Amino acid sequence: MAKRTARAPQAIVIQAPRARSVARRQSGRLSRRRRRSFGGRAASVGAGLLSSERVGAVVGGFILGMLDKQGTKLPTVPVLGRAGTLGVASYYIGKSMHSAAVLHAATGFLSIAAYELARQGTIAGDDQTSV
Repeated sequence: MAKRTARAPQAIVIQAPRARSVARRQSGRLSRRRRRSFGGRAASVGAGLLSSERVGAVVGGFILGMLDKQGTKLPTVPVLGRAGTLGVASYYIGKSMHSAAVLHAATGFLSIAAYELARQGTIAGDDQTSV
């Protein structure tokens, strides 16, 4: 039988895995995301043109146009006018209801109010404010 000899304990060495360079990791992540996110719809113009944000803003403008055409009287905040009042009201309603569609309609209302203020110096429905 062979004799056992006692060995001296060896130091334990822990090696961390070698990290790839930051630029290489980020470029790899971005390229993977880029490939996944488009999914075939990137080239179509209609996907961007008919996005929910734009459709909601157009619906807001359409609603305001229909209200003006029918001559509907709405209570307004003196400084904001009809379009601004509808924009602020629909913004707060959309926030409280967590409705993205109502928030996008608010964008439409507020855009019309800004247009009227820049073009005419007043906002329709507000007889006191002028720039």
